[in-house]
Amino acid sequence: MSIKVNHYAAKTIEPSYYLNFEALVIELSVAVILGVMAIGGYNTGLWVVWVPCGVISACCLVLVLYSLYNYISDKLTRKMVELNDSK
Repeated sequence: MSIKVNHYAAKTIEPSYYLNFEALVIELSVAVILGVMAIGGYNTGLWVVWVPCGVISACCLVLVLYSLYNYISDKLTRKMVELNDSK
C-alpha cells in the first residue's frame, strides 16, 4: 500500500543583513564613554587608564563602522541584483 504525497517546496530567499539599531547605539555609546575616559587619562598621564580605554573605544568604533558598511553594501548589492533581474 503506497501513499502519494504532493510536496511543493517553498521558494527560497536569500536572507538579508539587517542593522540592529540597539546594538549599534550601545556600541557607539560605549565608544564615546571610553573615548572620554581615555582622553581624561591621557591628560592626567595615567597610562593604566587611557591605553585600555583607548583600545576598547577604537574597537567599538571599528565595529560600528563595520556594521554600517555591511548594511549599506547589502542594500546596494540587493538593489543591483533587483535591477539586473528586471532586465
